[in-house]
Amino acid sequence: MTNVSYAYFKSKDEEQAVFMTGSDIGFTKWDNELKEALLRAPITFRQYKIFDAIHRLTIGWSKESDHITNTQLGKMTEIHHTHVCKVRKELEEMNMIFKLNNEVAINKNYHDWSFDKSLAKPANENNPNQPNITESANGCQNSYTLAETANESLVKSAKHQRKERQERKNPSVSPTQKTKSKFDPLTQKPDKVSEEIWADWVEHRREIRQPLTPTSCKRIKSMLEDHVNPDAVINLSIERGWQGLFPEKITEPA
Repeated sequence: MTNVSYAYFKSKDEEQAVFMTGSDIGFTKWDNELKEALLRAPITFRQYKIFDAIHRLTIGWSKESDHITNTQLGKMTEIHHTHVCKVRKELEEMNMIFKLNNEVAINKNYHDWSFDKSLAKPANENNPNQPNITESANGCQNSYTLAETANESLVKSAKHQRKERQERKNPSVSPTQKTKSKFDPLTQKPDKVSEEIWADWVEHRREIRQPLTPTSCKRIKSMLEDHVNPDAVINLSIERGWQGLFPEKITEPA
């Protein structure tokens, strides 16, 4: 018998991958104590992701602070920008981040972090009527309650369907009301405002249960018509959870 040996030649991609370590592929600097404090913090997963993303865009680029939009954080974390706005406010209340000259920064002094108002609470705390997992595990009473609720919903849905069928047979609504089109604030974007920022503003107003109306859109157009940086005006109101716009607070051009 003959002994046969085979030679294996690596591809260029495999050879290059061996040397791509360390600074060749990039890394983000983390203070060990700050990272450990973050891991111990009683916060939600969304809060953790947004904090990490802000750290990446500031300290990760050797910057104390930066102007970071909710849309930018949403793309990085795959969290909807309206939820990003809410999480940023929660992190500010916990003193984990703070605003610096219309920019956002990480509070590296983790001893100042406060979790008294943290929203990392059980899911049923915001809705006391919703049964939690422990209650369901202790017995079937909550399961029975949920079944009753589901049955009531089905009954109401059936009644609603019957009512709709009766209304179609005996219409009491005038033809002008039926043909009236629904107002869409997305179509009322001011000229100098970007589509992305305007969509954020429309969604923000809807989230705080103050949707835009034709009258409010006209006022906004007039208000921002000659402003030097209308996008920043809208972003400021979204970040702070305001219902209105305050152009006088932004004086620097884009």
